[in-house]
Amino acid sequence: MTERIEFGSKAAADTFRDEHTDHLSSDDDRRLKTVAISSSAPNHAFETATVEASDSQACLLYTSLSGL
Repeated sequence: MTERIEFGSKAAADTFRDEHTDHLSSDDDRRLKTVAISSSAPNHAFETATVEASDSQACLLYTSLSGL
């Protein structure tokens, strides 16, 4: 089963894609900020994606709040 992880920005998602091309699902769509990871990917790929997605979402939230 494909795991989908949403990043805070498309740039962050694309950075993950570029660094982990071997672990992407064949239905991953680079137009989106949601990355589709193959079910055969090792656990560390899922962990890395989760951490990087969380970091990029937190950065986006901080940027939004700092403009208030």
